[in-house]
Amino acid sequence: MSFGDNMKHPATAKYKKKLSVQAIAAFFIALSLFSLIFYITIKNKSDIDKVTMEQLLTEKSIKINDVISKLLYKTHTLEAFIIQGNGRLDNFERIAAAVIDDPAILNVLLAPEGVVSQIYPLAGNEGAMGLNMLGEGEGNKEAIMALQNKQLVFGGPFNLIQGGQALVGRLPVFLEQPDGGKKFWGLVSVTLKYPQVLNGVGLDLLKLQGYNYEIWRISPDTDQRQVIAASEGIGKIDSRFIEKNISLLNANWYFRISPVREWYQYTETWILFFIGLMASILITFIVQNNIDLKNMQAELEKLVVIDSLTGLLNRKGLIDELERLIRLKKPFMLYYIDLNGFKQINDRFGHSTGDTALCEFSKRISDITDGSHIFARIGGDEFILVHVDSSLNTGKMDEFWNKVDEILQTTILKDNCQGDLYISISKGMSIYPRDAATVDELLYLADKNMYINKNREKDSF
Repeated sequence: MSFGDNMKHPATAKYKKKLSVQAIAAFFIALSLFSLIFYITIKNKSDIDKVTMEQLLTEKSIKINDVISKLLYKTHTLEAFIIQGNGRLDNFERIAAAVIDDPAILNVLLAPEGVVSQIYPLAGNEGAMGLNMLGEGEGNKEAIMALQNKQLVFGGPFNLIQGGQALVGRLPVFLEQPDGGKKFWGLVSVTLKYPQVLNGVGLDLLKLQGYNYEIWRISPDTDQRQVIAASEGIGKIDSRFIEKNISLLNANWYFRISPVREWYQYTETWILFFIGLMASILITFIVQNNIDLKNMQAELEKLVVIDSLTGLLNRKGLIDELERLIRLKKPFMLYYIDLNGFKQINDRFGHSTGDTALCEFSKRISDITDGSHIFARIGGDEFILVHVDSSLNTGKMDEFWNKVDEILQTTILKDNCQGDLYISISKGMSIYPRDAATVDELLYLADKNMYINKNREKDSF
């Protein structure tokens, strides 16, 4: 404690606990740190999801392409028999039965000049007999495209005349002519059950792995977005989806997947969040507790050196300050102050009034002190005033004591019953280092000079 702060810490003040700036800062720093860890964890989870989704997309896209292409290329088997028979296929049912070796195939058909004339199996597919694939109708655009491009074309899903939906492969067949040219014979087609044809891909396993999926295309018949397959109960693929294009011959399908759950829907996310929050709060309490302990220790240290009645330095506090000044070799003037007739005040008005008078006196003197003064109560009605001044200019202190005389002209306490109460003082001085080199010697000399002055004042009356 510096010698200019002795009136700033009343000993009667109780330490009040409140959340410190340091504790608040510790909370936000800890929270920021855990938020960073939280963010990194969520981002890592998102990155893992992204890598996993890319792998799944690639695997499933290859599987879709393999499954469908394998079935579509059965049209080439029919084409070979037709070319071999120069446009005739007498054993169609036997050959078709051998071609349909997969439960995902709905039927195979022949369409000379584009008109369906033979279907296997016929049962359940009668509605397609006589259909002109090169005319108008849903799914016929793929047949026309196959003729124009002279290659296998994939189409669908679209609605069948006989009911249901299907995927199809249309292959134009051309016969060699004697002149070396080629003549369009017609179309052969493989019709695939939809959506059953996709069962072998294992799309439903994506849901079990925690991902939604959707396969879509732009329909050539409507130019609108058409969903081919999607997760059961899916609402909307969120913004974190990854999409891959699947090229199936002429067709472009788009395959996208995204996590089923958002980051905030994972239990471990909230566990991590609450761990971070609780840890931040715990760190705040630890920091605050350490600050409280230090503040309480500081308050206790102040109580040891502060007078409990007036809030001034007590004897120990004064001695500590004087010893510090002596160690620093700072010159000072020490005044020993005694209140005249204070015993009679206690006897006449009571100790409570006496205590009030001591407090009022302490306040008045303290109000006119500055940073160069130390003011202390060392016991009873005895006070010490120290003026630290390297020049030891007594003129400045003469002005100070004149102010003291002025403020003591005003009553210390007013009592309507017993009259006003005034206080006068006697003082004695010693100077460091001129008069003595130790605290005890300086106090002794000042006390001695105070009594000399007090007796001199008594004799003058």
